[in-house]
Amino acid sequence: MLFRSLPILKEIRDAEDKEDNVRNSRYLFMTFAPASTYSCWDIMKKINDIVKWKWVKKYLYVVEQRFDGIPNEKYKEVGQGHHIHLLVDKGDYKPSHIKREIKKRFEAIVCNIDYKFIKDCDLLKTQNYMLGDKKDDYKKLRQVQDKIFREKEGLAEYYGETWD
Repeated sequence: MLFRSLPILKEIRDAEDKEDNVRNSRYLFMTFAPASTYSCWDIMKKINDIVKWKWVKKYLYVVEQRFDGIPNEKYKEVGQGHHIHLLVDKGDYKPSHIKREIKKRFEAIVCNIDYKFIKDCDLLKTQNYMLGDKKDDYKKLRQVQDKIFREKEGLAEYYGETWD
């Protein structure tokens, strides 16, 4: 009976090791989705403060929106559902400290913040996704509107540096 459970324990250990490798990655991908009452400029001001912190070794961020060109109940025009994707090289700074500092910075702003650790091997894939390499046809429709939105707001295609 004991020998039959060993493969299951190995699977659990392997899964934990894999999770630790991701959690210990130096790269962190964050998405900031503010309430509609805040402009993209309000959020960018906060992001620009964050990227100056000493633990940020390198960063890249893009401003996107969720309107796909076809008005619906939730998004009726370009620019609605704006959000920011931020990819940072955090070095060996602890994720719990990062989350605490960001939470403090965003206390006054209603904003959903999603954190994902990125493995080294997925860094360029994540960067390319941010810069427009989308597979989903629905997201490709949004990219056209993203470009219109950025031009209208005077936003750059991206901010920071790319990884090559």
